[in-house]
Amino acid sequence: MGKSKALRIGLLVGGVVSIAAAVFTSRIGVLAIAVICLLPLATSLGQAGRLAASLRDFEGRFVNVVVWGASLQGSVGAPLRVETVGAVGAGLLIYLTSSRASRTLLKVAQPRSWRLENERLIIDEAAYVQWAGRRLARAEGCSAVTISSVSSGAA
Repeated sequence: MGKSKALRIGLLVGGVVSIAAAVFTSRIGVLAIAVICLLPLATSLGQAGRLAASLRDFEGRFVNVVVWGASLQGSVGAPLRVETVGAVGAGLLIYLTSSRASRTLLKVAQPRSWRLENERLIIDEAAYVQWAGRRLARAEGCSAVTISSVSSGAA
């Protein structure tokens, strides 16, 4: 059994045991343990969790990012570098840095209809996309997000 499958089974068992303990002991606080166990499990099984797992190879790479047809740039037009990729619930979280800035979060809520081809990710649909905490305007006829790997630090 793989490490990932064993972890999922462990989280499921922990969540079910916590729910049973809350029911039989009438202690609602025990449900917090169930949430802590079941949220990562639900994330790993959802679209965003599966997409995040497939994007691990992008970590450490310089990329061009286009959101709703508009290019994202780092400070002073510096190239962006993928620091980490993760997911929470239905949100894909990509932390990017430029040479002169701290980490900035690119959040893709409910990514759907995505494909990974030739070192390029294309997410055709998403509920919304945020950059640095600001929701970006949707542009009809454009993919929600396109991330393309570039060969060096010069974009």
